[in-house]
Amino acid sequence: MRVTVLFFGFYRDLLGRSSETLEIPGDRPVVSDLWEVLVRTWPVLSTRWSMTRFAVDREHVGGDGALREGAEVAIFPPLAGGAGETDAETEVPARFHVGLTREPIQLEALRRAVASPAAGAVVEFIGVVRNRHRGKVVQRLAYEAYEPMAAAELDRLGRDLRQRHDLEGIAIMHRLGPLAIGEEALAIVVSAPHRAAAFAACREAIERIKELVPIFKREIYADGTASWVGAEESGTT
Repeated sequence: MRVTVLFFGFYRDLLGRSSETLEIPGDRPVVSDLWEVLVRTWPVLSTRWSMTRFAVDREHVGGDGALREGAEVAIFPPLAGGAGETDAETEVPARFHVGLTREPIQLEALRRAVASPAAGAVVEFIGVVRNRHRGKVVQRLAYEAYEPMAAAELDRLGRDLRQRHDLEGIAIMHRLGPLAIGEEALAIVVSAPHRAAAFAACREAIERIKELVPIFKREIYADGTASWVGAEESGTT
């Protein structure tokens, strides 16, 4: 069985490539079988199983995730939590605006997108690039993403939060590409009839973006070094 493997963030740098087509033995191979092939091909991966995340055809999976002929398998470190595809079969709700952008985030446009006469509370979170991390001086950041999957995950997340918290509106926008200190990297704006739901939805959105959306952050430091956030915190750089 042949599959296409996509490498993101730290793994792309480590292996010096962004993709590879590999042959996986067996009648019903799973992700752990693919990992054995990867380690034989690149022994440097042998100690990194526990910190590796996988997606098969844009869905998060574990080591027992099934593979199929021609599958697209993404490999990335723990997520650093960041327009592409969304669920085209489902109508977009009113006051719903989520996605990825390489342009500066337009905060006022997001506020207008969730505005509702029924909203008694509007809560927003703005993630801003800071100048220090783990005692090092940060000069700038760069965000990249597995864009089709990231956009689909943001869409699912926004729909789920809107329904479960009974929101009037929700807007989520994550920036990609290079960012300077002080620039907005992430904006979440929610409107709801009451403040408790608005605060809860905003907080949950932040945590679930960091956990589920395949966006990767690379920090460039004043001393000339750089690190992928997430890979570094798992003991690698």
